[in-house]
Amino acid sequence: MAYRFWTRDITRALNTRGCRVLFLAEGDAEAHFLESWLSGLVPVPESTVIHCFEGIKKLQSVLQLITTLPSFQSVLSVGIMIDSDADPAARKQSVNAILSKFGLIDAHDDIAGRSVVFAGRRIAVHMAPNVDTQGQIEDMVLQEIRQSNLPMEKWTLEISQISEVHQEFSIHPKSLVQAYLGFRKPGLCGTGRGFEAQIFDASGSAYSGIHGLFLPILQIESQASLA
Repeated sequence: MAYRFWTRDITRALNTRGCRVLFLAEGDAEAHFLESWLSGLVPVPESTVIHCFEGIKKLQSVLQLITTLPSFQSVLSVGIMIDSDADPAARKQSVNAILSKFGLIDAHDDIAGRSVVFAGRRIAVHMAPNVDTQGQIEDMVLQEIRQSNLPMEKWTLEISQISEVHQEFSIHPKSLVQAYLGFRKPGLCGTGRGFEAQIFDASGSAYSGIHGLFLPILQIESQASLA
């Protein structure tokens, strides 16, 4: 499938699409979320690019590659989506160290959950579900499900509540989301595909923290494109 913003070849996209706003997504779920959300916004310039770096350990190698490209100097802002996972503090420390290493933030900046301007470029990092809570984007998806009144949503929530009471039945949020997708569209696999199929609403209130953090990035792009 052809995507409007998402590219697998980040070097080619930077060199040929005049990228001004770059979103870096830790996994496919985040990339699909961004693609779905941005596609629903008007207007979002075609010079906006999404790239999936496939795990926090690969973020450094991606930045090492792209920051050496002359075309990267035209990028006005960078938004990064990662999961908090089991240790949010360690995650914040890692992403701060990586970004400062490549000159994207000051060495003393704590960027996670914030947006800063450094050396003329805006940088923002969102950690899901938030900077202080263990988890991943699926926890935000479950919040969206909880806001619905459909029977299957209630059933999924009941499973989650059972797992909280009976610790021996701990169910990972990714599994809960997949169970929900199986009911909505049998055979559909992966949180990201839920956004792609519009089963999950990337513009919904469950994701307002992401919207609030990343909208200023797009405003910078819009202003630059009018200049």
